[in-house]
Amino acid sequence: MFYNRLKNQLLDYYWHQLSKILNYDPINNFIIFSEPRGGSTWVTEIISLIPRTAIIWEPLHLDYAKNFREINFGWRQYIPENYKWDEAYYLFQKVFSGKILNTWTTQITDSRRLFNSKFLIIKFCRGNALLPWLTKQFQFNKKPIYLLRHPFALLSSQMKHSGWSNMPDKISFDIPNIPFNHIYNSHKEFLKTIKYKDELLLVNWCITNTIVLDNKRNNIDWITLNYEDFVLEPKNTMTRIINEWNVDFDYKLLIKQINKRSITGDSRSPLKGMNQVKYWESFLTQNQINRLRRVLDYFNVKSYTTDPLPRISYTFEG
Repeated sequence: MFYNRLKNQLLDYYWHQLSKILNYDPINNFIIFSEPRGGSTWVTEIISLIPRTAIIWEPLHLDYAKNFREINFGWRQYIPENYKWDEAYYLFQKVFSGKILNTWTTQITDSRRLFNSKFLIIKFCRGNALLPWLTKQFQFNKKPIYLLRHPFALLSSQMKHSGWSNMPDKISFDIPNIPFNHIYNSHKEFLKTIKYKDELLLVNWCITNTIVLDNKRNNIDWITLNYEDFVLEPKNTMTRIINEWNVDFDYKLLIKQINKRSITGDSRSPLKGMNQVKYWESFLTQNQINRLRRVLDYFNVKSYTTDPLPRISYTFEG
């Protein structure tokens, strides 16, 4: 235990020193937003086929994001898109410039790749509600990808994952004491009715994602993709990305990576087709689905119902 802690401290120091000599242009990076277990690792691995790129892994994970904790960032922080928050802007400027590195954010890259890269691929989980604000603060040359997956598939996967499996099945919703928590307080009475873990996870999805989906700039200032479309029509989905970004891929490598399971994927789930899309149905009871439908209805979620496929597909409407 002591040895591992010391090793990580030394590695963090090494990455911190390295970050001082790196200086990426923030507006030239490739940025991916998604929910945890939303397919972002798979998409990030595909995007990493772009030459001279290096991956920055989930820089908003609060267990490893000391700088963001110090300004009282929440796990799913929201900032009104026209609000001026200098401290937050400064930290994101550092993230996008490669100036915040540690053993967590560099876990699937190395110093050689960072040295030789011209662009960063930055994978955000839990940052969706920040997308309207960030795209007002930074004029990205490549529109960020916003990867949307059926919330029932997400929470089904999350509840089997070690990051959430230790949560009690019965749990109430506590409104976080963070800046701009009015997005929760405005639903205070409804949140008092939340009694189960799956409901809590779905509430988080609804609150943070409706902010993006209901924004008038949705699928205009960022590329909104349905995970289900990516699984069922990967070539057509990639064609949209390639056309939006004006980038080239090695076609053979692209097909190989698309058909490969991601490093964080569920080894038990099907890799392709509708069997993959509807895999979550095997893990939710009808009683759960009925309870979860109540949450979707309350938040007036239009994009997904209890059907495995999206009611609104954004992938080919951009």
